[in-house]
Amino acid sequence: TARRDLTFARHFCFRVADMEEAIKSLEENEIPIAAGPRPRGDGASQLYIYDPDGHMVELVHVPWLD
Repeated sequence: TARRDLTFARHFCFRVADMEEAIKSLEENEIPIAAGPRPRGDGASQLYIYDPDGHMVELVHVPWLD
């Protein structure tokens, strides 16, 4: 398989209300996590997945927006 772009430069992002619930849903649907979850410098947490077409997608939890 071709090496996927892991630079994280080209992707789009969805904000999630609860990162643990998002991870649980990904696991239940057998969607592998490409990277993360990890803290972002501003206190948010983020993880990356690939959609079925191979596009990188970021999921982010921003606690101060809850």
